[in-house]
Amino acid sequence: MYEVCNTELKGLSGVIESPNFPNNYPHNRNCTWTIAAPLGNRINLTFSHFDVEQHGSQDSSALASVNCMYDFVEVRQPNGTLGRFCGSNLPPELGSTQDKVMIQFMSDLSVAHNGFRLEWRVIGMLADYIFRVHLIFIHTISFRMRWKVGETVWHFQITRVSSILSI
Repeated sequence: MYEVCNTELKGLSGVIESPNFPNNYPHNRNCTWTIAAPLGNRINLTFSHFDVEQHGSQDSSALASVNCMYDFVEVRQPNGTLGRFCGSNLPPELGSTQDKVMIQFMSDLSVAHNGFRLEWRVIGMLADYIFRVHLIFIHTISFRMRWKVGETVWHFQITRVSSILSI
């Protein structure tokens, strides 16, 4: 679990929990987690638990609560906000349109609840750093291949007879 505030997370999936979860979160916290997916991928976010001090009314049909001024969780990507949430209703499943998402948790100096648990996963094309290919060549003298993932282009030239290559 990622309890450390102000952390950049990489990988294919993970869990973010508010500090001290499942117990009450501490007062006066400003935590930001940045999820960085491989270029060309998107990020899917699902809250499995949500209990953050609510202020104002909440419209369950909207992506954001109204007036979440005291304690809140806000989900942003570089081109805008996906939602700001407070209260005890689970936010909807969120999907980014970009390869980076920032989750900010803010608590004030008074009321505290037990916070949130968020599961995230990368969705989209295979990424260059998780690229793994197993090629089997039997009686092959020469083979060339070009493969593009996002902006990354991979060139392979294999010259070997009766071999197994794992990249």
